[in-house]
This record gives sequence, structure tokens and C-alpha cells, in this order.
Amino acid sequence: MSAYVFLQEHRHPLTARAQTMRKQMTDAECRLWFDCLQKLPYRFRKQRPIGRFIVDFYCPELNLVVEVDGESHNSREAITYDQARTDFLQAQRLTVLRYTNAEVLCDLGAVHQGIINWIANVNLVPPSGGMSRSERGEGARMSSPQPFGQLPEGEH
Repeated sequence: MSAYVFLQEHRHPLTARAQTMRKQMTDAECRLWFDCLQKLPYRFRKQRPIGRFIVDFYCPELNLVVEVDGESHNSREAITYDQARTDFLQAQRLTVLRYTNAEVLCDLGAVHQGIINWIANVNLVPPSGGMSRSERGEGARMSSPQPFGQLPEGEH
């Protein structure tokens, strides 16, 4: 059996659907991908299967999922589904940051800064192998967006 056939037979069941979704990204997803995520020093993957879900953007280095939610996420059923999905992802030790299409399309700068602030607060060694921001003693950080389903510290 060739390696290609082996890989095709052992792919994640959602891989084909994810590939289709990568080719049909929404305007907000495209904007976030091209104008924000690709400019960060971490590699994000778009439309990636994780468990029984396909996440919009995933960075394995940061254990970070970024979701862009359109109008379809406003129904009671969608909110319940999104919460179950977020609970699953958090159980996998992933952080989920959610933004609406409107936030991405109308204020991408704030979305970009929110992601940068979250990354800065993770306190990882940058991919270049240099020191983390806290090790370099760099200045104060702005507050970051709260992961979906989590309250800011002190508000529990």
C-alpha cells in the first residue's frame, strides 16, 4: 500500500469538509486570515478539524482557536451548540476567542490587537527562540478579550 493511499484511508473524517470550507471562507474569515493572522509570528491553520468539530482558525503552538461568528450563531440552538463546542475545545486545553463578522469587518484593528494582547499574556517563548515579553521586562499590557464562556478574574 502506498503512503498516499494509507493517508487517504486514515484521514480525519471531517478533512474533506474542512478542505471545502477553506475554499469557501466568508468575507470576515478571509479578512481575518489575510490581514491579521498571517502577519502574526505564529502559524495558524484555517478550517481545521478538532474532534467532531471544524474550527475556523487554530494555532497549535498557542493552543488557541479563533472563531468568527456570523448571524447564524445568534439563535438559541446555535448558542447552545457553540457552548458545547467551546466546552469540548476547552477540555482539550484550548482557548477559544470568538469575534463576530461585524467586529472583523468593521474594526479589524481592535480584533487584531485583542489577539496580540492575548498572545502577549500567554507568556510563551516566541517562535524565534528569543525571550518572552515578561523576561525582557517589556511594558504594561492592555486587557485581552475573554475566552468564550470565561469571566475576567475577580468576576467569578
